[in-house]
Amino acid sequence: MYVGTEKFAGMEVKITKEGDIYYFESEKLPVTKGCAKGLRGHIINHVGLNVLFKDRMLLGKKTMGSWPGYWFFGGSRNENQDPQDAASFVARSKLGLDINSTRFSNFCTFIFILPEKGPKNTNLHVKSVESIIMSAEIGPGEISKIKCGKKKYQKAKFFLLDAVINKNKVVMDEVHPAVRLCAMKIVRERFNPKLL
Repeated sequence: MYVGTEKFAGMEVKITKEGDIYYFESEKLPVTKGCAKGLRGHIINHVGLNVLFKDRMLLGKKTMGSWPGYWFFGGSRNENQDPQDAASFVARSKLGLDINSTRFSNFCTFIFILPEKGPKNTNLHVKSVESIIMSAEIGPGEISKIKCGKKKYQKAKFFLLDAVINKNKVVMDEVHPAVRLCAMKIVRERFNPKLL
């Protein structure tokens, strides 16, 4: 099913959906060198986090590595690693939150389908980036424990789901399109079935 197109990181991305799997396709390479340098013909495994508190989503502004300047939380995942374990590790290492892996549920999957060839003069050549999005609710007592790792993220803050969907003045165009789609899905399932 065709979902739409988004302008993202200087390119136009076509988004389609099958069940809970979203496919992102672009004629350009939608990853930075730090994300997949030197890999040829591989699938990059990634885990993304939806950390939720009531009607708010916790987002971090990336400063280095893949997607710098965009709001989201995530990290790499070993090929055979359980997504729940990967999500728990990312929450602990990047947010200082000790969230047991059993609290994470599989929310959806995003697959970035990459072009056949990377930019000239690089070794960058991968088949796709598969990002499994895991969700967990946190309580009021856990909010004060959040300590965003300054190395890769400039800051972390909670945004109303509606603000994430509508790209308000705070988030603007810097919210990762996968995060926007997650926010829409959450609102649709919890509050407004008519959304999309």
